[in-house]
Amino acid sequence: MTGGPRELRDEQNLAWIECGAVLADRLTVHVTATGHEITAGEPVTFDSRQPHRYQNVTDGVVEFLGSVAPPSL
Repeated sequence: MTGGPRELRDEQNLAWIECGAVLADRLTVHVTATGHEITAGEPVTFDSRQPHRYQNVTDGVVEFLGSVAPPSL
């Protein structure tokens, strides 16, 4: 979704990063208007200031581990 950590910093050099990994099955991550299918074992990282959502498009249970680094940390 992004090129690297430098692109995820604002004018005050604060990081706005959301990242995670699918542990089981697959998940669609929508960032702005684009959907990205992430399968088990794949990571995802993007600028959390962008509109985004997670969608389970399967009939099963998806396992996902996510982390958000707000600028206050």
